[in-house]
Amino acid sequence: MKKRVIALALSALMVTGLVGCGKSEGSGSTEDANLKVGMVTDSGTIDDKSFNEGTWTGVTRAADELKLEKKYLQPSGETHADYIKEITNLYDAGFKFIVTPGFKFETAIFEAQEKYSDAKFILLDGAPKKDDKSDASVAKNTVSIFFAEEQSGFIAGVATALQIKEGELGFIGGMEIPPVQKFNWGFQQGVKYANENLGTKASIKAENVERIDNSV
Repeated sequence: MKKRVIALALSALMVTGLVGCGKSEGSGSTEDANLKVGMVTDSGTIDDKSFNEGTWTGVTRAADELKLEKKYLQPSGETHADYIKEITNLYDAGFKFIVTPGFKFETAIFEAQEKYSDAKFILLDGAPKKDDKSDASVAKNTVSIFFAEEQSGFIAGVATALQIKEGELGFIGGMEIPPVQKFNWGFQQGVKYANENLGTKASIKAENVERIDNSV
């Protein structure tokens, strides 16, 4: 479900943004054929059933609709330098519309949006920052998108409590990262809401809240 939401939202945004930046000033013609759309994955693969795959699906839909060239690159590591390297490789190859999935790209996009001011950037679930201690700084050529994971988590919590009605529940997330944490918080609040308003008697103990990299 999350993958589908990412894909649909990104596709809609890209179609709007690409059409806008493809129009020549003072004329109704477009230069879409000259536009290239690139994506840099995070540490996972392009078919990870999560952020990368959802993002690439959105890129593909928009690129196919507008008949644009598309490409993705997978970094060799997870450092700022690794991400900047692949962003630069895309830019040097003529990809001036670059999409990145996740908060891990915050410092890389902060640098890239200034270094490549004639390019357009989309950063999902993050905002450009100089470092972890700095405030967000979104340049005119960048769009920062945050998904409300806590809302989908809340709905999942209510639905689970209604299905179980009474008993203990658990939560297993992925990595301990902001999107997963937000979903977990929303899930627990959803269970609480169902107990207080819908007559359920479900509970979640702290020891039953885990993440995948802790549960192996």
